[in-house]
Amino acid sequence: MVKIGITTGFHEVESVRFLRLDVRNYEAIVNSGGCPMILAETSDESTLDDYISSIEGLLLTGGGDIDPELYGEKMDGSIRIDERRDAFELSLFKKAKEKGIPVLGICRGIQIINVAAGGSLHQHIENHNRIDPDGNPRFHNVNITPNTSFHRIFGVPALETNTVHHQSVKSTAPGFRVSAVSGDGTIEAIESEKGFVIGVQWHPEELYREFNIYRKLFDAFVSSSSLFKQRNENNT
Repeated sequence: MVKIGITTGFHEVESVRFLRLDVRNYEAIVNSGGCPMILAETSDESTLDDYISSIEGLLLTGGGDIDPELYGEKMDGSIRIDERRDAFELSLFKKAKEKGIPVLGICRGIQIINVAAGGSLHQHIENHNRIDPDGNPRFHNVNITPNTSFHRIFGVPALETNTVHHQSVKSTAPGFRVSAVSGDGTIEAIESEKGFVIGVQWHPEELYREFNIYRKLFDAFVSSSSLFKQRNENNT
């Protein structure tokens, strides 16, 4: 079974850090035939290397904002900065990409991918948290870029997504292209020009059970991770 490493968020109580993970991330991987592995935060290089050698795919999950100093800007609307998580996920992503491990980034995950690869972010987009008065996400249209891996995965020109965020990709990192944009021009998905590295600004883990089309993204990710595993096994 193909092993998918999943990063976690954190909350702190009386100086003790607890892992936080929406189980729908875990369940989406299982549903697509993968074996989830929870990757706890660490700054130890040998542990990071052990993580990378143990997985065939990496899922970067949602969470708070990324320190703008990491892309050369001063604080201007960013909130809930977690420097330890930033350092952990940036290092983990760079090691995964160097090894050719498939990566899927969700919400914060797309931002980690873009910053790690040399791009930047809009720190605050006014009124971009599309939430109704009851706290439920409002759906909006996302246009998929033709002739991209993203388009081949979904096979449709547009999707209705549940994006809930106040940051987004500003300058796309070198070696990446825009895969989808919303009607107001916000970048909603990016992909690497080489290998399976895809980031989405919305939350497909919240949608795939009700809307089967979103399972295609997790299926493609797990399938690509399985191919990576097979290539590694053939080379040993």
